Amino acid sequence: MPWWYYLAGGIAGLAAVLVLLFLMEIYFIFRVRLFTKRLLTDTYKDNLYGMFHSVQRVGVENIIEMSLRAQQGKVLKRPMGSSRKLPDFSGLAFDQPNLAVPLVPADVAVDMKVTIGPQAKRPLELDIPILISGMGYGVGVSFETKIAWAKAATLLGTATNSGEGPYLPEERRHAGKYIVQYGREGWMPDEAIRDADMVEIQIGQGVTGSAGNLTSEKILRGRVGRMFGLRPGEKIVTHSHLVWRGKPISLRELVKEIRKINGDVPVGVKLGAGPISLERDLDLVVQAGVDFITVDGMNAATSGGLPILTDDFGLPTILALLRAVRFLTDAGVKKKVSLIISGGLFSPGDCLKALALGADAVNLGTMVLFASAHNQGNIALPWEPIGSINWYQDVLSRRLRVDEAARYVYNFVHSTVLEMEEGLRTLGKTSLKQLSAADLRSITPEAYWLTGITPAFAWER
Repeated sequence: MPWWYYLAGGIAGLAAVLVLLFLMEIYFIFRVRLFTKRLLTDTYKDNLYGMFHSVQRVGVENIIEMSLRAQQGKVLKRPMGSSRKLPDFSGLAFDQPNLAVPLVPADVAVDMKVTIGPQAKRPLELDIPILISGMGYGVGVSFETKIAWAKAATLLGTATNSGEGPYLPEERRHAGKYIVQYGREGWMPDEAIRDADMVEIQIGQGVTGSAGNLTSEKILRGRVGRMFGLRPGEKIVTHSHLVWRGKPISLRELVKEIRKINGDVPVGVKLGAGPISLERDLDLVVQAGVDFITVDGMNAATSGGLPILTDDFGLPTILALLRAVRFLTDAGVKKKVSLIISGGLFSPGDCLKALALGADAVNLGTMVLFASAHNQGNIALPWEPIGSINWYQDVLSRRLRVDEAARYVYNFVHSTVLEMEEGLRTLGKTSLKQLSAADLRSITPEAYWLTGITPAFAWER
């Protein structure tokens, strides 16, 4: 065919496309005008904006959770804690001296070492005041995730925590310093306690309190179910009380039993902070003769918690910390019983403020989880959250590249500590031990009312 035939066909095709686009634009303009007219003239009962008004009033999260409850008719398990805006450390600020104190040059080292359980025969010595929080294998995160965290903790000179899952010998081998968490299920073997550098008895946590729980064998499929020895249809019971050898036991007795197996390392307790019961709980814990206490605020997260417990029970982390420090100080045991704080610590500033207010060390969980998914979480997109690559129950977790995840966790925590060191130099300090609440001021009335920290503003105004 002649060349002009193809040219004519091309011009005709282009013209058809332009006509189609023109008609689509006319239709779109017509529909927009109609939509705008109805939006501005229909009554609320017939107006689409009525739906947006309802969503704005109720909240997207409540609408989604209403739909899930209506669909399933079961108790919800929401991961990653509460989305409520809770009191945090943002209302406090450190001093920023210029000439008032001698500043520390940038090339001077800052001592960030901490000791947990100083009364124990073999206290837990850490290079940094940050620990990797306890999230259990199988009941929370995957095997690959646990190994990545163990490797990162070893590089950092800190400890990782087993969480409530079964004892992983592979995790122990990769972790230079290892905290074994003895949960209310009572399933941690003697071997794990003997291998531990510290034992943490979990009697509660900030996001779910001390509530009991049933976990089905169908959820704990594969290796985890076999490690628990579960039969088809059998469930794991997380009791609302402490268990030893299948029988209820008091905290004091449990501490003694654990020390019979490993009497050298610190033995302590993790609890969720209650706005009414915190001091009474702390008193009973101290009477049990522990070496350390981990206080978990309601800002904390978990792999799955009941929304009502996550949102409406407990005490915000900053208030739990202040009350725990006051109690231990008044009881005369602050220098004997170490205090670890956890829940909603997201930045170097949060960590440094918690330490200034009296914590001996802090746990990081959520941010470590995100860091281990860095540059790999896109595998889960667009239909699942980035964190899916870390959860045991998600098949995507098998694709996590362990060494890469360990490197990113190391980088994140190392960077966090470097910034904390810069903060201490700015305050004219060369050691974490020199830091105190006297270095802080309340910069909002709300922070002053909540914490009692000296305000940076004059009330007479």
